[in-house]
Amino acid sequence: MNEKELMLVKSCWQTVAPNAIPLAMKFYDDLFDAKPEYKKLFSGDMNKQAEKLMMTLGFLMANVDRVDKIKDAIHKLGALHVKFKVLPEYYPPVQKALVGAIAQFMDDEWTNEHENAWNKLISAVGDMMIEGATKKKFSWKFWK
Repeated sequence: MNEKELMLVKSCWQTVAPNAIPLAMKFYDDLFDAKPEYKKLFSGDMNKQAEKLMMTLGFLMANVDRVDKIKDAIHKLGALHVKFKVLPEYYPPVQKALVGAIAQFMDDEWTNEHENAWNKLISAVGDMMIEGATKKKFSWKFWK
């Protein structure tokens, strides 16, 4: 990501972070509306899941300038998601729902530049997660 894109996601995060749990719940609502079959992947308390998502995003945002330094953590997160039966093709709808939820919490401040920067970031993280799952020699074949 370039400096402008980093600035955009950082400033956006500062705006939406105070509403982290409602944002996460909006994300899951939108995701399950678009992909109801994904709901079966979640069996626990969705409030706790929302907290986990926001803690993970907070960690990402604290390190967004140096994603290469946390690549191993992102790889491990990808490997963990394989255990939850997350397939590589699940990542784009998750990205769309997450970026959409962030946009809704930005209201009139949201621009196409924000959207492009967030999509670039979340896509890169998703690619790293899939790479991490693949490096760990996990196979998605037995879930198909």
